[in-house]
Amino acid sequence: MPVSFEIDAKRGIVVVEYSGRAGLDETFEVFGQYAMHPKAASGQVHMMDLSRVTEVEQDFPKFMKFQAQAAEGFGKPVQPSLMVFYCPNPPARQMAEMVRKSWDGLDGLTLAIIEDEAEALAVAGCTEKSFAELKQTVAER
Repeated sequence: MPVSFEIDAKRGIVVVEYSGRAGLDETFEVFGQYAMHPKAASGQVHMMDLSRVTEVEQDFPKFMKFQAQAAEGFGKPVQPSLMVFYCPNPPARQMAEMVRKSWDGLDGLTLAIIEDEAEALAVAGCTEKSFAELKQTVAER
Protein backbone atom coordinates (compact mmCIF):
# COMPACT_ATOMS: atom_id res chain seq x y z
CA MET A 1 0.00 0.00 0.00
CA PRO A 2 1.39 3.44 -0.86
CA VAL A 3 0.71 4.83 2.64
CA SER A 4 1.59 3.37 6.03
CA PHE A 5 2.00 4.50 9.61
CA GLU A 6 3.81 3.55 12.79
CA ILE A 7 3.10 4.92 16.27
CA ASP A 8 5.58 5.65 19.05
CA ALA A 9 3.11 6.18 21.88
CA LYS A 10 5.81 7.00 24.47
CA ARG A 11 7.09 9.91 22.40
CA GLY A 12 3.69 10.85 21.00
CA ILE A 13 4.84 10.52 17.40
CA VAL A 14 3.12 9.00 14.39
CA VAL A 15 5.31 8.39 11.35
CA VAL A 16 3.28 8.39 8.14
CA GLU A 17 5.04 7.40 4.94
CA TYR A 18 3.73 7.76 1.39
CA SER A 19 5.21 6.35 -1.80
CA GLY A 20 4.18 6.54 -5.43
CA ARG A 21 0.71 7.89 -6.17
CA ALA A 22 -0.96 9.43 -3.12
CA GLY A 23 -4.54 8.24 -3.51
CA LEU A 24 -7.46 9.39 -1.41
CA ASP A 25 -9.04 5.96 -0.93
CA GLU A 26 -5.82 4.52 0.50
CA THR A 27 -5.28 7.60 2.66
CA PHE A 28 -8.81 7.38 4.02
CA GLU A 29 -8.42 3.67 4.77
CA VAL A 30 -5.08 4.05 6.56
CA PHE A 31 -6.13 7.05 8.63
CA GLY A 32 -9.27 5.17 9.63
CA GLN A 33 -7.01 2.32 10.78
CA TYR A 34 -4.88 4.82 12.69
CA ALA A 35 -7.92 6.33 14.43
CA MET A 36 -8.99 2.90 15.69
CA HIS A 37 -5.48 1.80 16.71
CA PRO A 38 -5.09 1.32 20.49
CA LYS A 39 -1.95 3.52 20.51
CA ALA A 40 -3.66 6.41 18.67
CA ALA A 41 -4.22 9.44 20.87
CA SER A 42 -5.15 13.05 20.51
CA GLY A 43 -2.20 15.43 20.52
CA GLN A 44 0.26 13.12 18.80
CA VAL A 45 2.70 14.70 16.35
CA HIS A 46 2.24 13.39 12.81
CA MET A 47 5.49 13.19 10.87
CA MET A 48 4.53 12.97 7.20
CA ASP A 49 7.31 11.61 4.99
CA LEU A 50 6.23 12.59 1.48
CA SER A 51 9.69 12.24 -0.06
CA ARG A 52 8.65 9.33 -2.29
CA VAL A 53 5.36 10.80 -3.55
CA THR A 54 5.35 10.88 -7.35
CA GLU A 55 1.74 11.92 -8.01
CA VAL A 56 -1.26 13.22 -6.05
CA GLU A 57 -4.86 12.29 -6.78
CA GLN A 58 -6.79 15.39 -7.86
CA ASP A 59 -10.39 14.78 -6.75
CA PHE A 60 -11.29 17.91 -4.80
CA PRO A 61 -14.80 16.83 -3.65
CA LYS A 62 -13.46 13.49 -2.38
CA PHE A 63 -10.52 15.26 -0.73
CA MET A 64 -12.84 17.68 1.11
CA LYS A 65 -14.99 14.77 2.28
CA PHE A 66 -11.86 13.08 3.63
CA GLN A 67 -10.72 16.28 5.36
CA ALA A 68 -14.15 16.78 6.95
CA GLN A 69 -14.00 13.27 8.39
CA ALA A 70 -10.41 13.81 9.50
CA ALA A 71 -11.48 17.00 11.31
CA GLU A 72 -14.06 14.92 13.16
CA GLY A 73 -11.36 12.45 14.20
CA PHE A 74 -12.75 9.49 12.23
CA GLY A 75 -15.21 8.85 15.03
CA LYS A 76 -12.56 8.94 17.76
CA PRO A 77 -10.85 12.04 19.23
CA VAL A 78 -7.39 11.57 17.71
CA GLN A 79 -6.56 15.03 16.43
CA PRO A 80 -2.84 15.69 16.05
CA SER A 81 -1.35 18.77 17.67
CA LEU A 82 1.23 19.19 14.91
CA MET A 83 1.63 17.81 11.41
CA VAL A 84 5.09 18.09 9.90
CA PHE A 85 5.25 17.50 6.16
CA TYR A 86 8.64 16.59 4.76
CA CYS A 87 8.22 17.43 1.09
CA PRO A 88 11.44 17.68 -0.93
CA ASN A 89 9.84 17.42 -4.38
CA PRO A 90 7.02 19.18 -6.29
CA PRO A 91 4.35 16.44 -5.96
CA ALA A 92 5.02 16.20 -2.22
CA ARG A 93 4.81 19.97 -1.87
CA GLN A 94 1.54 19.99 -3.83
CA MET A 95 0.08 17.39 -1.48
CA ALA A 96 1.17 19.27 1.64
CA GLU A 97 -0.24 22.54 0.30
CA MET A 98 -3.61 20.86 -0.43
CA VAL A 99 -3.80 19.76 3.20
CA ARG A 100 -2.68 23.16 4.50
CA LYS A 101 -5.32 24.99 2.48
CA SER A 102 -8.06 22.67 3.71
CA TRP A 103 -7.20 23.53 7.33
CA ASP A 104 -7.03 27.32 6.79
CA GLY A 105 -9.21 29.10 9.31
CA LEU A 106 -9.61 26.10 11.61
CA ASP A 107 -8.19 26.04 15.12
CA GLY A 108 -6.29 23.35 16.93
CA LEU A 109 -3.79 22.11 14.36
CA THR A 110 -0.39 23.46 13.44
CA LEU A 111 1.12 22.46 10.11
CA ALA A 112 4.73 22.76 9.02
CA ILE A 113 5.77 22.21 5.41
CA ILE A 114 9.52 21.68 5.19
CA GLU A 115 11.83 20.64 2.35
CA ASP A 116 14.87 19.72 4.50
CA GLU A 117 14.70 16.32 6.20
CA ALA A 118 16.76 17.14 9.30
CA GLU A 119 14.87 20.41 9.77
CA ALA A 120 11.50 18.65 9.51
CA LEU A 121 12.54 16.22 12.22
CA ALA A 122 13.96 18.98 14.44
CA VAL A 123 10.72 20.99 14.25
CA ALA A 124 8.97 18.04 15.91
CA GLY A 125 11.69 17.70 18.54
CA CYS A 126 13.17 14.54 17.09
CA THR A 127 16.88 13.90 17.59
CA GLU A 128 17.05 11.61 14.56
CA LYS A 129 18.55 13.08 11.38
CA SER A 130 16.54 11.04 8.88
CA PHE A 131 13.10 9.47 8.56
CA ALA A 132 14.81 6.10 8.11
CA GLU A 133 16.46 6.57 11.51
CA LEU A 134 13.16 7.74 13.04
CA LYS A 135 11.30 4.72 11.63
CA GLN A 136 13.99 2.43 13.04
CA THR A 137 13.65 4.03 16.47
CA VAL A 138 9.85 3.72 16.36
CA ALA A 139 10.03 0.08 15.22
CA GLU A 140 12.31 -0.79 18.14
CA ARG A 141 9.77 0.42 20.74
